[in-house]
Amino acid sequence: RLQRPEAMRHQAVAAVLGARLLAGVVGHSSYMFLIPNGDKVVRDGQPWPDVGHETLSPTKQLNPFGQAFQDDGHFWSVELCNADSDGDGQTNGLELGDPHCIWAQGDTPARVVDISHPGFADSMTSAPDLSDNTTANSGENATIGGSTAAPTDAPTGAPTTSAAAPT
Repeated sequence: RLQRPEAMRHQAVAAVLGARLLAGVVGHSSYMFLIPNGDKVVRDGQPWPDVGHETLSPTKQLNPFGQAFQDDGHFWSVELCNADSDGDGQTNGLELGDPHCIWAQGDTPARVVDISHPGFADSMTSAPDLSDNTTANSGENATIGGSTAAPTDAPTGAPTTSAAAPT
């Protein structure tokens, strides 16, 4: 049975709109792998795959984290990690499980549970803020729990003993 031209036009329009909608969802969701735990972000108990957007349905309206991520060229930088995009007192890195801002794409973040949304102040992690407990490379001062410790020299000679050998 042949369809009338009007019905065919409606089907074509529906197909194009469906494809555009799907492309929007896939396009935004692909950003989730450019941030730590982007696939684990939760807000109000719901998974939030489009982390940078105001709503769960794909829109162009960005939340504060999405705007900052866009401004950084869709790149997880130390600056973006240390920022508090939603103003809730927690850094983006803390909320996303990268409190030391050392995550790189493909790595497992320092924390993979209790992930909150860095774009909404009503979503906060209960994970402790460990950002003060950083480590340093060899030869550098380290900040540990807010105190600075200087490196010490490693022993260079053979160990010595003070005990007498048995006779």
